[in-house]
Amino acid sequence: EIGQQTVLRVKNSSGATINKGKLVYITGGVGNNPLINTASWDSDANSANTLGMVMANISHNDFGYVILEGVLADLNTDPATFTAGQLVYLSSSGDYTATAPVAPKHSVRLGEVVRAHATVGSIFVRIDK
Repeated sequence: EIGQQTVLRVKNSSGATINKGKLVYITGGVGNNPLINTASWDSDANSANTLGMVMANISHNDFGYVILEGVLADLNTDPATFTAGQLVYLSSSGDYTATAPVAPKHSVRLGEVVRAHATVGSIFVRIDK
C-alpha cells in the first residue's frame, strides 16, 4: 500500500481511545501535530473540519495516524448494510454510514466501499465536505 495512501500523524486529545475506522476532525495543535477528536454529523463545528479515518486505535494523549486518502482495510462493511462501490457518509460519534444524512444533519461524504465484508471490508477514503 506504500504510495497509495496519504496519511497524517496526529495526537488524540479526546479524553478516550479513538478506535480504528473512526472519523476525526482537528481541534487544535501541539507542535506540528494536529490534535483530534471524533467527528459527527450533529453540528457544523464537528463535521466541517472532518480530517480522515483513524488507521489504528489511538489511546488518549498518544500519537497515531489518520488516513486522508487511500484504502483502509479490515473494517466492518457488512454486506447486509454496504455494497462495493457504495458511497459512505459521516454519521454520529465518528461512525460511518451508508445512508446520506438529511438536514439538519451535516453531510460529509467519506468515500466508497471497496470490499463489503463484516470483518475484512475496506473503504477508499476521500473526504468531500
